[in-house]
Amino acid sequence: MKGRTTRNICFAIENRKFSCQDVSKASVVIPSDQMEALRLVDVEGKSQIEAAAIMGISRGTIQRLCIKARKAIATSLIYGYDIVILLVRLLQYVITAISRVCASTGKRE
Repeated sequence: MKGRTTRNICFAIENRKFSCQDVSKASVVIPSDQMEALRLVDVEGKSQIEAAAIMGISRGTIQRLCIKARKAIATSLIYGYDIVILLVRLLQYVITAISRVCASTGKRE
């Protein structure tokens, strides 16, 4: 059996427990499209291609959204920052979808 490789950890971990109770610390903002991409890929186990099809965007965009969300979450965990999920982009998707439906049916919004 192969022995465990020593891992170099160059960052002193100060926050051993994640808690959103310190209002004096900064917040990390994660747009809802990043959270949705992360949920589909990391929680639901969808491939990036499947997640892209569900969200109606390219696989490359899914990859970028997941990278940004993971970085924000890691920053929050390391520095003890609150996580704020911004719903603006989700509303933009809903408005765009409604506009497409209205345009295809000939109805005005």
